[in-house]
Amino acid sequence: MTFITAIVLLGCGTKTIIREVAASTTTVQVETTQYVDGETEYFQAVVDNYPNLVNNMGKKFVIDFGYTMCSAITDGTSLSELAAMTNKYNLDVEMVGFLIGKSILNLCPENEWFIDAAGNV
Repeated sequence: MTFITAIVLLGCGTKTIIREVAASTTTVQVETTQYVDGETEYFQAVVDNYPNLVNNMGKKFVIDFGYTMCSAITDGTSLSELAAMTNKYNLDVEMVGFLIGKSILNLCPENEWFIDAAGNV
């Protein structure tokens, strides 16, 4: 019986059908968005709100100031100590508050607790 099954299977051939399909001409539009990192957002916020600071002190100062504030907060510096630190830059209090807030939001968001704590003082 095994022999008969093998012969029956050999007798059943396969047929190959080739079908040609035209290439797709569908156009897919991919929407791209420009990635903006925290440093760029921070700097742009300063340019938008305090262009004279950027003109007088330069981009490097503005960015370094933000990172200095972040490091100081991470190291445990208090709000009054930050105010004392920034006195040497001869910046007004409102500007310093803005710079600190924007640096936290854009450069070191892990320190956002500092903004919340300062709001409760």
